[in-house]
Amino acid sequence: MNLKDLSQAERSILLYLEVCATENVGRVDTRRLSEIDKDIIKKWNSMNFIRFGSMRPQNIPSGSTRSLWVKLSKEAWRIAHVLRRYRAVRMENNYPYTRNRWE
Repeated sequence: MNLKDLSQAERSILLYLEVCATENVGRVDTRRLSEIDKDIIKKWNSMNFIRFGSMRPQNIPSGSTRSLWVKLSKEAWRIAHVLRRYRAVRMENNYPYTRNRWE
């Protein structure tokens, strides 16, 4: 898979899945997935770009909406890293505050 071939929707869902993998122990909040996201995830899962599935019921905390899990491939991690860096550079130019120099 190549970064330049990803649509905006694919880039967005990859960054969301990267956050789930790093910040939520791989758990994915189903409320945040659109039908388009689900189609992309199914396609990527079949290509082994990501691994994705349901958790066992006994592993889902009571009242949780995080009933799915994700694991990114090395290639998915590589592309997500590039996307995250592009975003950071873009955001640096739009900080809503004045930065002081560290002395």
